[in-house]
Amino acid sequence: MVVTEVAILKLKKNYNPTALSTAIKTALPIQDAWVARHQPAIRRVGRQQTDAYIDANTDISSAIYLIAPWASPEGHWEWIRSEENGKANAALGPFLTTENDPVLLFHLESAGDTKDFTSLS
Repeated sequence: MVVTEVAILKLKKNYNPTALSTAIKTALPIQDAWVARHQPAIRRVGRQQTDAYIDANTDISSAIYLIAPWASPEGHWEWIRSEENGKANAALGPFLTTENDPVLLFHLESAGDTKDFTSLS
């Protein structure tokens, strides 16, 4: 089942935007290389596997939103357990807060017209 990952990573207050941009530019190519080697069927040719967005709403809390397609939730978990994911997380880790569930992760399935959702629980 093809899914879309949505991960919300909460940022520390007063992060350096330039350094965060560099960290994202370090982390995402690590994932691209891993996908090309381990799950080439889902590879997004000509673009990064993950789209990254920054919500700089300092009134609430800033966050990075990561959005990526995966062949299945299990395929995504394979990436999460990988050594390369640890390296990507090491680049982003200094910017993330450790307070109050700093990472939210969802796997979304398309609600298109041809789907039968009666069997989902």
